Amino acid sequence: MSLCPFATVKLLPESSTQPVIAPRIAILHSAAGRGSLYRFFRDSSNLESHFWVAEDGRIEQYVDTNRRADANLHANGYAVSIETESSPSATERWNPVQAAAIVKLLDWLCTEHPIIKRRQCDSPTGSGIGWHIMFGTPGPWTPVAKSCPGPARIAQARDEIIPAVAAPVKPSGWQPPPFPGNITSTSPAQRVAVWRMVLGDLGYRGFKVGLYPWSMTLGAATRRFQRRHGLKPDGVVGPKTWAVAMLLLKKLKAKA
Repeated sequence: MSLCPFATVKLLPESSTQPVIAPRIAILHSAAGRGSLYRFFRDSSNLESHFWVAEDGRIEQYVDTNRRADANLHANGYAVSIETESSPSATERWNPVQAAAIVKLLDWLCTEHPIIKRRQCDSPTGSGIGWHIMFGTPGPWTPVAKSCPGPARIAQARDEIIPAVAAPVKPSGWQPPPFPGNITSTSPAQRVAVWRMVLGDLGYRGFKVGLYPWSMTLGAATRRFQRRHGLKPDGVVGPKTWAVAMLLLKKLKAKA
């Protein structure tokens, strides 16, 4: 049995009756609604997802990842499904806390099931990380036309989430931020990528493309952010810097 150690495990009855699988793909979805999906899958649907990730970073697991979950049409026999909380329109990006939880979950999946490659999936039957409409809508992973997980999240998955999971080593130069609490990712490189997402959402978008070339530039942007908001400009993302960033993001979301 493969259960995520940092998820709240709420197994559906199907978790013990579905066929055994060998996962090689992880597929990201948007739930197009808020709140836990446990009761929906238990009471109102013949579908299942392995995981649900909340906007506040909580993760629920509904199906053992060695068991089939029916959310991805022809990929059900080899895919892990990850639903993510969203607004009904599902047009927004994953917020930084939710994105950090997704990175951490994908990192665990790639470690637990090494056949899931730390890269963007290149075919409907291949290996890696993808999103629901990646190969068409309708297509091999969905029987109907839809936008799941939405254009903003698709771009974020491609440009930020998957590169963060792929990060193999600690970047040189700038030290990665020590995120407080349960936001801590599983590697320094992933923490750097998550903080990059935070600054990007706050309008700091002057970084070079890719994971490593911008490490010193990101440190300078961190110090600029700290000076602008009356914080000690040491380039370290401790609890105060993180709290200010989360407050600003909350205000931006309220205005949207």
